[in-house]
Amino acid sequence: RGHRRFPACTTVRGHPHMADEHPDIGSPTPEDHTTVEKRLAHSLSLLRATFDSTADGILVADGQGRIETFNQRFVQLWQLPADVLAGGDDNAALAFVLDQLIDPEGFLAKVNDLYANPDAESFDVLHFKDGRVFERYSRPQRMDVNTGTRLGMVSRAALTSRRRLGGRASIWPGRSS
Repeated sequence: RGHRRFPACTTVRGHPHMADEHPDIGSPTPEDHTTVEKRLAHSLSLLRATFDSTADGILVADGQGRIETFNQRFVQLWQLPADVLAGGDDNAALAFVLDQLIDPEGFLAKVNDLYANPDAESFDVLHFKDGRVFERYSRPQRMDVNTGTRLGMVSRAALTSRRRLGGRASIWPGRSS
């Protein structure tokens, strides 16, 4: 008939059984599922490409010390082997990076504080033994803004331009250390 089919529903705009009265609304067809799957795959691909194209290294961890996801820039900045991240254990990743830092105790204390205070936001500057300097910003990740459900924490690390600018500026406007 040339009518578009929509997923079946028992309530349309608050009216029970309206689907029975309108032939345009019916059960989803295999083509509908394929179209939805293609759109979802495209959206996921677009989000992943955007996530990986940023200059910042991004790590998303849940509240229980599991790595949910990360981008390739994070791997590069922190010089982490793929097998360390593949396991999804934040403690394993933390253990690997501690030897790279000038103040590993301070770094670990901040991470533990963030896990202990799930609503906390944090900004700090990390100094590495090889001369790298990162600005790290961490904040809670919320899945449902209405209920405030907290999924975990997002940490963003970026190489700072402070050294190049003679210690005068931050890469984030309005911020200085």
